[in-house]
Amino acid sequence: MKAPGKEECMRDTVLQKLPNHLVKPDGTPVQSAGDWLSQRGRITNLVLDLEYGGLPPSPEELEVELLCSSRDTFITYAVTAGSGKERLTFELQLFIPPHDQGCTLPVVLCGDGCWPYMNDTVVNAVTARGFIAARFNRTAIVHDVYSTEEARRSPLYRLFPGIESGTIAGWAWGYRLCVDALLRFPVVDPACIAITGHSRGGKTVLLAGAADERVTFTAANGSGAAGAGCWRYQMNEPGSEDPRSEVLADLLKVVPQWLGPKMRDFKDHEELLPFDQHYLKALIAPRYYIQTEGLLDTWANPRGAWQTLLAAQGVYRLLEAPGRLLSHYRDGGHAHTLEDFGVLLDVMTAARSGQAQNKDYHANPYPEMEKIFDWD
Repeated sequence: MKAPGKEECMRDTVLQKLPNHLVKPDGTPVQSAGDWLSQRGRITNLVLDLEYGGLPPSPEELEVELLCSSRDTFITYAVTAGSGKERLTFELQLFIPPHDQGCTLPVVLCGDGCWPYMNDTVVNAVTARGFIAARFNRTAIVHDVYSTEEARRSPLYRLFPGIESGTIAGWAWGYRLCVDALLRFPVVDPACIAITGHSRGGKTVLLAGAADERVTFTAANGSGAAGAGCWRYQMNEPGSEDPRSEVLADLLKVVPQWLGPKMRDFKDHEELLPFDQHYLKALIAPRYYIQTEGLLDTWANPRGAWQTLLAAQGVYRLLEAPGRLLSHYRDGGHAHTLEDFGVLLDVMTAARSGQAQNKDYHANPYPEMEKIFDWD
């Protein structure tokens, strides 16, 4: 597919240049890894609180119980979080390839068990690489419904009544519990845990990866607004199935419970936000961030996602890890394809072997598009 030219990019709406996450509150630049450590803490507190309502607290108790095992290749666990007298339980499924006794294996964890994305074909592709495929259903934690009242009746809010954490934060918290559980299993390589998700699941893994430094690979797919997209850059494609990309007003109209309550103050004024989504991507550095997009997925704002990926490069260079910020733009629209999963598997395989990538996951899909920031 031919990359969009300058004319297509000129149709897009730029509300404002991106804010610089490499400037301290006193106006001085972040110039070292030590500077970034302090800056990272400030950004984490800012973004998690404002955009997502903060993450739910750690449970007082966490139990992992074996439910069933089929020849040690397919194992299902019950993960139970407890707080006071309340309990929240969901299933975590592991598909384990043949391996030598005592060795540890990488894991690809997907919370989209409510959707058929990590299907048998994908599981087979993961295990064929010698990796564990892990799957859970994030909607067992917070229901994926279009009613704020119904969502607030979900198990998470019975466990922690009164918290402001939105649905995305609740789902990201589920990834954190799964990592807690995975680290209890001797077969899991703790240095090689990957998380991935699609669409609203992609929004979730971007937050989960930014907030949990135990995650080595974060792969957000087609995640758009409040995900890998860009609040200040909005795509316009007149005549297409989706004539424009999703914006904050769309989320607040249909699923306001996904975000923190403070985001309502920025409806129709995203340019006033004190951050954009490159802040989340920068929080993942120096770990691996892999962004996969469909070139025709206008609603998910792939061009805006490229802008925030470019903007996050400065932190990756500062931390001497520029090769760990990757992307792949394929033909097609809104889907989590085997090709998308394959990109993550390629990156993990190369990282584990110490060899160079056999494909270019740093290529610019929009060579005609100008950056919407003027700092490095």
